[in-house]
Amino acid sequence: MKKAFFLFFSLTFVLAASAQKKYKTTGWEVINSLATYSDTFATTSPSVKLRFSAFLHFDTRYHFDFGKHTGMYTGYAVRNVGFSVKYNDTLSKKFRVYTLGIPVAFKIGNMESRKFFFAGAEAELALNYKEKTFIDKDKKKFNEWFSSRTQLFMPSVFAGVQLNKGFNIIAKYYLTGFFNKDFKYKGVNPYGAIDAQLFYIALSYNTKAKKGALKKRAEKTPTITRL
Repeated sequence: MKKAFFLFFSLTFVLAASAQKKYKTTGWEVINSLATYSDTFATTSPSVKLRFSAFLHFDTRYHFDFGKHTGMYTGYAVRNVGFSVKYNDTLSKKFRVYTLGIPVAFKIGNMESRKFFFAGAEAELALNYKEKTFIDKDKKKFNEWFSSRTQLFMPSVFAGVQLNKGFNIIAKYYLTGFFNKDFKYKGVNPYGAIDAQLFYIALSYNTKAKKGALKKRAEKTPTITRL
């Protein structure tokens, strides 16, 4: 899978060199995430709860338009994604991870008005993992940087549509399981019996960088005359 992603990203960067128009956008997301979740050790069937997250999400996209109706974009993004699980009335858990991602997407639509459909893939690196356990009213939590409890490389596929004024609706599905099933802590494999597949729907807003902004800023900067 890693080789396939490498070839895909390499091909898209070659295509970007032939673009007729280039521009940059920046934006943010609000994410509603869920997961398919099963635990063979659980005595009851766990239920997954919708997780809403508005912080911290930001992304920068570099757009390459081939003509009036086709284009692509790449860039980078930081996201906070995860899910909540309720085992019974006294036990529930929350899992989340911050990721750094590099997306590549192809666009079809009206490039001039920036209204288009898009679909692509993203390579994400898991940066920080947090887990919370609630037993009755007691809460235990911990977080780890570059944790071995989750997959370090989290590839995904996504599709969406950009509407008026830069608003996006995006659906994403992660291709690997959320947890590292081989992880062991003090001889115990806490995630070996768990299968969790993460996906989400997000609303995002991307604003286009103004043309000539840097030029205008340079014009306003006073010049210093050396004597």
